[in-house]
Amino acid sequence: MEEMVLTKTGLIKDLNKASDILVKHELGDSKVALDVGQEVKAVENFEAKVLMVGTFSAGKSALLNTFMDGVSGEEILKENISMETAIATELRYSEQAYAIKVKQDGSREKCSIEEAKSADPTGYLKYEFYLPIENLKKLKNIVIVDMPGHSSGVKEHNKAIAQYINSAAGYVYVISSDNGTFDIQSQNFLREIQHYSGEIKYVLTKCDKHAKEDLNDIAEEIKDNIEEIVEHDVTLTKTSSRYSDAQATMYSLFSSFDPTDLLAAKEGYKSYGLLESTKGMLTEQKQALVLDTSEIDKKIAENEAKKASLAQRLEEKREEYLAKLKTQGTEKVVSKVEDKLRQNVSALVRAAKGGSNTFGNTVSSLIRPELSQATSDFMTATYGELLEDVTSGIFGDSNYVADRAGTLFGGLKDFGQKYAAKENSRIATSILAGLAIVTDFVAPIVELIILFIPEIVGFLTKNIQERKLREQIENEIIPQIVEDLRQKLPEYMEQVGSDTLKNIEDSINLQIDSANEAIQKLRDDKKEQEVNLDEKKQALDQSLNEIADMMSEMEKDLDKE
Repeated sequence: MEEMVLTKTGLIKDLNKASDILVKHELGDSKVALDVGQEVKAVENFEAKVLMVGTFSAGKSALLNTFMDGVSGEEILKENISMETAIATELRYSEQAYAIKVKQDGSREKCSIEEAKSADPTGYLKYEFYLPIENLKKLKNIVIVDMPGHSSGVKEHNKAIAQYINSAAGYVYVISSDNGTFDIQSQNFLREIQHYSGEIKYVLTKCDKHAKEDLNDIAEEIKDNIEEIVEHDVTLTKTSSRYSDAQATMYSLFSSFDPTDLLAAKEGYKSYGLLESTKGMLTEQKQALVLDTSEIDKKIAENEAKKASLAQRLEEKREEYLAKLKTQGTEKVVSKVEDKLRQNVSALVRAAKGGSNTFGNTVSSLIRPELSQATSDFMTATYGELLEDVTSGIFGDSNYVADRAGTLFGGLKDFGQKYAAKENSRIATSILAGLAIVTDFVAPIVELIILFIPEIVGFLTKNIQERKLREQIENEIIPQIVEDLRQKLPEYMEQVGSDTLKNIEDSINLQIDSANEAIQKLRDDKKEQEVNLDEKKQALDQSLNEIADMMSEMEKDLDKE
């Protein structure tokens, strides 16, 4: 069986080899070489987060406490907390126990686990618990996240879920057997997280409270509800934090997640792009072997002129591009959100009957995936057009670059062989791999729901007939949500656009600068008459073959994902 490249070990091995090749050709201090070194660190520090989700009081924290400390009864995570004190908590292994409280602005505060547990989480984004627990150590690259219940406050849940939309390797959906059913709010949340990850495991907990026959009936009904939503067979694991085998059951569940997909999306394509950048630098040197020093100087000047032309075109397109995002983009996204809400009026009516919190969370579950997907779809189309406009004529035919832009927002699938051999593919690869960060821009857009959902909930009239409630939702609530989005979204779209423009310029300039670094070194050697052309060509050919072999193997694995 062939060894996969798309593992931490495989990627680090290839990146280190690329670094050695750059050093061999006296390019060890180039920007590409520095980026390769940074990417090695990024791969080494890679984590796949598995989110424990479920309703408030479903028993998530109790199961995690059992997973971490067996049945000793130690409460590492607080159980039976109020909705207002819920916060996402990441669990990592460390020889020493301590906590990090992460603020909304990203700043970090270190404290003891007990201090974190007793602190007010208001103003914090998440907690990180570092614990000397063997089961956490054995999970290696997997970080478990204890999430606030999706039936907790609208603000708390939106804040928690938005930060993990693009970084979750999978979900463990914990369902309490207490209720005996998979309620509407839980069904809505399951429909939502399907948009973010296809890897969802299901656990029925508190099973010790039911007779075997009753438990089987409950489990069968809930399993049927889940399968109706996801449209495929699922396994529903039955357990309880009080069961003697609960620790082993949860370890087996967590260790079954494969972080390879997320590793490919987050680091595989960046690593591939750096291999191609390395290949590009060596190719530039090889092509320049036949040039004299004055011709190399001329080529360097031509490359600098391309940078100036790119900057001018981006500036010319800036206002037009940002205006398009703020107007057409906003309307596209708003329209998708409105359609989604109107298609689910009956669900909203049922949720409204359950109270303002249930209604607010249901609205959020419907809106979040639409905001994420609609924004990504529009960015895909406009990015492709922009990239073609600003690069055409400067870097040759760039249509294929635009065609590949859509791969970014779909998890960067079908990359690799489909355009690796194209002219200027080095530029395309770098831009596309770099622009993966744009998917992270969606999170703040999703978070803006926090700003207006509580206001909308306040408009609901309590204790009215279902017909009038439906009319209020259709004629007042949905139009108000749409209008609020229409007013607030342009600011976020403009930020996405500005970051996109900067990314394009930085990515292309990196490739031009790298090319110049490569041939400047050759020019200097030629001036000093320190280069044997035949030996240099032979060494470059060998290195290019080594890089090509690594890229070919990586492409095979990327195409599998």
